[in-house]
Amino acid sequence: MADDGPGPLGHLRVLELGPRMAYAGRLYALMGAVVIVVNRAPPAPDDTAFRALLARYLDQGKTRVDLDLATDEGRRRLRNLVDAADLILDDRPPDAWRDCGVVAEDRVLDGAVWCTLTPFGLTGPRASDRGDDAVCMAAGGMAWLTGYEDTGPLVAAGDLAERGGALYAAVCGLLALLHGRGQLIDVSMQEVVALGTETAPQFTDMKGIVRRRQGEYERQAGIGLYPCADGLVMVYATETGVGAGWRRLVEWLVEEGAPGAEAMREEAWLSNAFKARPEAREAFADAFRHIAAHRTRQDLFEEAQRRRIAVAPINTGADVLRDSHLEAVGALRPLGTARAPGPPFRLRFGPPGARKRLGGGLPLEGVTVVDFSWVGAGPFTTKLLADFGARVVRVESSVRPDQLRRAEPVAGKADLEDSGYFANRNTNKWSVSLDLKHPLGRRTALAMARRADVVVNSFSPGVLERLGVGYEAVAAENPSVIYVDMPMAGTEGPYRHVMGYGMSIAALIGHYALCGLPGRRPVGTGTNYPDHIPNPLHAAFAILTALDARRRSGRGCAVALSQLESTLSMLPDAVLAEFAADRPQPVRAYRCAGEDSWLVASCADDLTAWAAERTAREAERQLQAAGIPAAAVLDPAALLADEQLRARGFWRRLEHPVMGSTLYHGVAARFSTIPTDYRTPAPLLGQYNGHLAELAGLDEAELAELLASGAVR
Repeated sequence: MADDGPGPLGHLRVLELGPRMAYAGRLYALMGAVVIVVNRAPPAPDDTAFRALLARYLDQGKTRVDLDLATDEGRRRLRNLVDAADLILDDRPPDAWRDCGVVAEDRVLDGAVWCTLTPFGLTGPRASDRGDDAVCMAAGGMAWLTGYEDTGPLVAAGDLAERGGALYAAVCGLLALLHGRGQLIDVSMQEVVALGTETAPQFTDMKGIVRRRQGEYERQAGIGLYPCADGLVMVYATETGVGAGWRRLVEWLVEEGAPGAEAMREEAWLSNAFKARPEAREAFADAFRHIAAHRTRQDLFEEAQRRRIAVAPINTGADVLRDSHLEAVGALRPLGTARAPGPPFRLRFGPPGARKRLGGGLPLEGVTVVDFSWVGAGPFTTKLLADFGARVVRVESSVRPDQLRRAEPVAGKADLEDSGYFANRNTNKWSVSLDLKHPLGRRTALAMARRADVVVNSFSPGVLERLGVGYEAVAAENPSVIYVDMPMAGTEGPYRHVMGYGMSIAALIGHYALCGLPGRRPVGTGTNYPDHIPNPLHAAFAILTALDARRRSGRGCAVALSQLESTLSMLPDAVLAEFAADRPQPVRAYRCAGEDSWLVASCADDLTAWAAERTAREAERQLQAAGIPAAAVLDPAALLADEQLRARGFWRRLEHPVMGSTLYHGVAARFSTIPTDYRTPAPLLGQYNGHLAELAGLDEAELAELLASGAVR
């Protein structure tokens, strides 16, 4: 949150009309906005203690107003609230309010921003379908990736469709406010869920592989859950694509005399395909058991991290509450007699300075972002900025390329240029290739940062500081810069140098342990979920908040986002469950007729026998016709073919100079006056080196010296 005053968004009045928007309203309230909640129903008598505590968490800092909309006075007061609002957050279309005279026909285009969050969006053949969190998780493809081989898909705990959709809506609302025009925003929960399916659609499109739930089994040797003396740890070690530390892990096993470890030094074990074989997974599990059986989760975590290997404990909520790092950084705050996460990021503003206006055909036109981030969350953050008009310049190098450039699925056409994963995270960006270990490379990068509006860094703490491109060095000559640090566990505290990936974060905050059936190993979400929704969207919200503050005061801002705390802020479930007599449970799917065919439905009756006699689509349509929220669980192939997503133009194809026609996830919202089409595919490494003089302010002699130095590579 902000470090002074009423908060950077204290000038905004936000009206929250729909309960699905509770998390969006929470973010605006944390940033100082006046958030008014209309007719939020109190917890029902049959609500669980956990749900009541979660509602209290989501409503911190808001003002509740109860209106009788059956009366003229109630409708008049609501009209006044609507007229006074800068942003309206709702989970129904504006048409729902017109019948009672609250909203005029042209209201949503008359200055205010009206943002809707609905199950399937306001257009398309399923626009009128009913849906809740579980139904949207099925229709958006994430439920397919979660669950067990023998019991079918699960809907992960955490209201991911609802809270993720609200977070996406919060970002869209700020984009529209920065654009400065009245706007109707149509956010689809199904589409936000589809963003969290990681690379599953690209695997199907590029390789014809339909990824499915892994269950409790390891994805490959070195990636998965492994038992230890007091529970389970998540290991995420590979040597190609996303991940690191396989060789270091093997050396650890060899040092400890683990059976079969010597053989793992052989070249074959560097292949992910080889390590995915059952015999390889079994051999590694036997070897790892040798070092894990007598060590606790925390012992393994600390020793592995000392060796720079991505290992994390599968924590419970109780573990999170007593975690030394979270205690040291003040990540948990009082919530009555309970404790709950604090804000997802912290902002530190500089002194007043020169203001800069934004605007154009896209909200972020005129904003230049120098992007030092890599792998997952950082590049998706800057993708959001690029897609809405910012000039995002990725600073890369062939000496140390982004791991995503080699991440599967790859087309096999050119090293570093044919990853579907990388392509999907880098639309509309530029790339320059600078070796930051070279003095001229560092000098050029610093010159670029000093001319930028935003700098984004997701490296471990201290890396860019040692290279001379840290916040203090940049802000000394560019005090209005918005500088984002977003390492895994922040820049302070015992875990500040911890390494890991999205699954590691889910393990540490207790969310992974919530996603599974009683008596079985947990299964998580089946993806590195924090990399795709909580962390990039929180970072984008922080940047947009800082941009709004800068155009009002001219002040620059240091944004500190710990991905651990950011994810915990959106997914406090494991922690809150420790203060309630119950805990959230995953939703199970019903088996339908056909092979591996499943349905999710929100119905009080047991549908097991009924669903088994119908295909998933038949069951879905019959239940929807009866007014019951339901959806077939879509696998990646069905997701690509889904008529609703196709009708709304969610899937995009762009011509890439190496890969050719390439599949991209689209924007999960439609704006009434802001285009959401992608302009360019992911850049080739160094494709925009010809703009280095412009970006760094170099004269002809300086540019010639740089090009001759070998720093551009």
